Amino acid sequence: MKFLNFNNSVKLSTATYFVTSLFGIVLYLQIFSLFDLNTLGKFSVYQTICFFGSKLISLSTPYSLMKNVSHAEKAKINLNHLISAFFIVLFVYMSIYVIFSIDNIFIFFEKIPYIEVVILLSTTTFLQAVNFLIKTFFNSYKDFVNYNISFLLRPLILVFSIYFFYKEIISDFYLTFFFTELFLIIFNILLLLGRLKNYYLSSLVESFFNHLNYMKTSFLTSILTEICFKIDIYCIAVLFGEYYSGIYALIAVIGEGLTGLIYVIRNNLTPYITKKNIIEKSLEIRKHLLSSFKAANLIAITTSFVILIVVIFGARKINILTPLYEEGFEPLLIVLVGFSIMSFFLTLENLLLQLGSHGHHTVGLIILTSLNIFLNFVLTDFKLVGIVIGTVFSYLIFIIYILIIFKYKFKFSILSLISRN
Repeated sequence: MKFLNFNNSVKLSTATYFVTSLFGIVLYLQIFSLFDLNTLGKFSVYQTICFFGSKLISLSTPYSLMKNVSHAEKAKINLNHLISAFFIVLFVYMSIYVIFSIDNIFIFFEKIPYIEVVILLSTTTFLQAVNFLIKTFFNSYKDFVNYNISFLLRPLILVFSIYFFYKEIISDFYLTFFFTELFLIIFNILLLLGRLKNYYLSSLVESFFNHLNYMKTSFLTSILTEICFKIDIYCIAVLFGEYYSGIYALIAVIGEGLTGLIYVIRNNLTPYITKKNIIEKSLEIRKHLLSSFKAANLIAITTSFVILIVVIFGARKINILTPLYEEGFEPLLIVLVGFSIMSFFLTLENLLLQLGSHGHHTVGLIILTSLNIFLNFVLTDFKLVGIVIGTVFSYLIFIIYILIIFKYKFKFSILSLISRN
């Protein structure tokens, strides 16, 4: 198989992300125009539950998959890395399902807000977890063509699902998410079948135990990674209602769009981060870090500027931008400026995890998530502004933590590297 080099893979993934973001905008415009802002808030809460649920049942299998596959030295890829991860996710899902089926246990969860939605979306969360595994598998061995196809398909399918719900072809709102993940998994399997000649099967049991050994110290990582905006949406829905959740959803989709663009670079950089490259301070890793620094800053600053211009001048003509400009402009500005400043450092989010420092990485995520939730409730008087200040500040503390631990463990100063160029 011919692989794209680092720069070309970044270009492809960035282009794909722009197209995906466009579909995301179309999706939000669609929901807003066909329904209302409250429905947009409801959609975001459902999306959050799916996302968090899939993270929960995945544990850290996607990251274990990334590590095992990206570090493999053979030309062909052992498909059992993916198969064993699938069985672990299936086992976790079935275990949670059985536990929730016990009345004496479920009674403790009944008062959790949106618990009935969690139940409705349970099968969807499993399908989403499997789809994420397959996408991670493509990313792990640098098959960026299939990775980007898989990445692009979800929002495209979701646009059609929402339309079918509006036309009452799909009877319930939660089923739009179910059918999206169902059709996506069919496409992902077809993509896997198209690469069969590049795979082999070996040591299923060994692959299974490799995942388990990895999960022992990093199972919290998968649950807590990339959930800050999702937690914010859930907290706002509980604290202020789905209308404000809908407004924040517009901010979050832009914030996640910006961080998602940055994570495109992170995902392309991650397979090159190995202990050998870091310990030897190899020319390869230095080159990729510098390329990431330049690309992340250029993308973040340019994108943020364009977004602000569109919101300011588009609010008068585009209905969905009106509530964002009138009630959400200040928090939007804080998000864009904050994450633009931190853009390069966000590409290093998986740094400790990829280098085997699972415990340190997990501690960082616990700090990030706990601080974000704490500030969400402490700053409620400031409503949406307080929520985003808490989120940006939490990420800043997380980044500082990663850089300190990384320099302490590997004697490699990333700040010195980028300051010389």
